Amino acid sequence: MVRDVDSRKIDEAAVDIDRHEPHANLIADIGTLFGVRDRAQALIAAQRAELARSLAPGRPGGGLKVLWWDSETKAPFVGTCCGAPAMMLEAVGARNVFAGVQGSWANVSWERAVAADPDVIVLVDASWDTAAAKLRYARASSALRGLRAVREHRVVELPFSDTTPGVRVATGIGLLADGLRRLAAAPAP
Repeated sequence: MVRDVDSRKIDEAAVDIDRHEPHANLIADIGTLFGVRDRAQALIAAQRAELARSLAPGRPGGGLKVLWWDSETKAPFVGTCCGAPAMMLEAVGARNVFAGVQGSWANVSWERAVAADPDVIVLVDASWDTAAAKLRYARASSALRGLRAVREHRVVELPFSDTTPGVRVATGIGLLADGLRRLAAAPAP
């Protein structure tokens, strides 16, 4: 029997995914729903520890402007103000070039992406739309290949499963932090 769980809290907790540490409230509520509160708390503790390790050397984003390119080429589908990408970029200290666009995701024009002139591009790697395919597209595009992030290969590739709200977001933040540190350590071209 499930007690002490208000189903509205689960919906509210989903908002926590977008702005607070990776969805601890949601995990706790789901653990309560399924009678595995201790396991949920252990997972929350493990994710907090993983985040602490990932960010202990500091937040490597240092105000970098980042384009989070999830999918599509006609009009790129990008992370915007209020979703997991925004939370992940905030965690590492980077700025989302589309933070002013409402919602978690949106299609934007390439003209807007070029005008934003990102310092770094995050490429989401999914089996149906690989990071490699997006990078090939960017290098072949006369408009995109002129972006410093494309010219200098200032790209961080992240597995799709680590970029959506879920139990792998903490891992995704660590991979993002590692990727930004790798770029910072790379010699200038």
